[in-house]
Amino acid sequence: MDSWLLIKDGVDKTPFFVFNIFYFQHIESASIIEEALLRYRVNSNVLLKKLPYDFYDNMKLFAKYYYNFLDQEGVDRKEKEDPFIIYFLNDFVCCLENILINPWPDKSFSEKKKYIRHLKTEKLVRHVLRKADIVPRYSRMILKIFDMGHIEILSIMIHAKLWMKKYLKNFFAFVKKAVN
Repeated sequence: MDSWLLIKDGVDKTPFFVFNIFYFQHIESASIIEEALLRYRVNSNVLLKKLPYDFYDNMKLFAKYYYNFLDQEGVDRKEKEDPFIIYFLNDFVCCLENILINPWPDKSFSEKKKYIRHLKTEKLVRHVLRKADIVPRYSRMILKIFDMGHIEILSIMIHAKLWMKKYLKNFFAFVKKAVN
């Protein structure tokens, strides 16, 4: 099984989220249960998980493995693409939030803008953005502003969202419910 591991500098770099794709290739059956077997408490002080700056690279790798898995199993991509696109675009919005909101000591705002503009040219991003109408409204708004190239407005919206989430919790919950 080591043949599918990504090794760089002697360290396993296979993303944890790719595990399921490989795992499902080697099992005969799976079941879904209704019972929640894991419970966790969300710390309300944590507004945004700090992801790696280049988290998009992980997303792109996951998409590659996902599409390769579908091809290997002979599954029609179009049949299984919408759930993947919803998952991908919602994560992509988190990726944009992460880039713009988190303090990266080695990244200036202009470097962040340049990286986000680069993401706009990515073939995968262009492909999934064609179906951005299937994600919730907030994600659609963020993706539309991203697609238009208005990085400053994108940054303002994301900062406003996080400010409301921290200081106007009830109002934020109301707006979130109305928007989604």
